Amino acid sequence: MKEISIVNYGLGNVYSIQNAILSFGYKVKIVNNAEEILNSSHLILPGVGAFNHAMSVLSDSNLDQAIKEYSKEGRYILGICLGMQLLFDQSSENNITSGLKLLSGNVEKFSKKNSYKIPQIQWNKVTIQNESKLMSNLNREEFFYFLHSFYVNKDTIDACNIGTTNYAEQEYVSLIEKDNIFGTQFHPEKSGQTGLNLLQNFIRM
Repeated sequence: MKEISIVNYGLGNVYSIQNAILSFGYKVKIVNNAEEILNSSHLILPGVGAFNHAMSVLSDSNLDQAIKEYSKEGRYILGICLGMQLLFDQSSENNITSGLKLLSGNVEKFSKKNSYKIPQIQWNKVTIQNESKLMSNLNREEFFYFLHSFYVNKDTIDACNIGTTNYAEQEYVSLIEKDNIFGTQFHPEKSGQTGLNLLQNFIRM
């Protein structure tokens, strides 16, 4: 039986994700303690805001250790937006801050170039590099909704399956899959039917 949970640490759009999953006919819980996290079969880590503040909140509540233990047990985790960035080694936002270190890679800020506005707030194209579980039955290129100022530098990650996006003359990681760990820089819950299909693909694993 699937136990789908969304981590609520005060920095994520948990209710829109919850409503999306409920629309699929699944039960979903909003969780904020280690026991509930460890009892999940599918865990979603959302997030909007500053990387260092998010890690401080997770650390102060010991949720960071619960998420790491959960991941090591091979169960499925999906990070969304800031939640995806938190899965990596570190971010340069407001000085260097260590992340959950479930994936190798660094988070950096877009450089202002030409007429590009920071943060990126728009629909943009994701191109997958190889066969993708998250984008199963979707096209190799799809558009999703983005809202962010920082990105995962694709030159700093280990070999794994990724999707990439271009913004501010920078190609960056917008989707990642490695074993049981998944991440999207975009918001699937705000990306229409294509985003809902992606969330369903995650839950069906």
